[in-house]
Amino acid sequence: KDIFGKEISRDLIGRLHALDLIATGPRAPRRGAPYTFVTTEQFLVHFSLESLRDLPDAEQLAEAGMGPAGN
Repeated sequence: KDIFGKEISRDLIGRLHALDLIATGPRAPRRGAPYTFVTTEQFLVHFSLESLRDLPDAEQLAEAGMGPAGN
């Protein structure tokens, strides 16, 4: 959401999960806590990354024209 400037649909999350690019992450034990997702090893392989540190930061994304919608 912070990167794209809009909510991410359940359909997109489902597709990423089906492709094994994300997995269910930790969730706080309290009622109503949000679900979280983590990247998988397959994510790194698919995008030819050694680690998540190789991902561009928000500034680099903005410079590449991939910042939040409207910017």
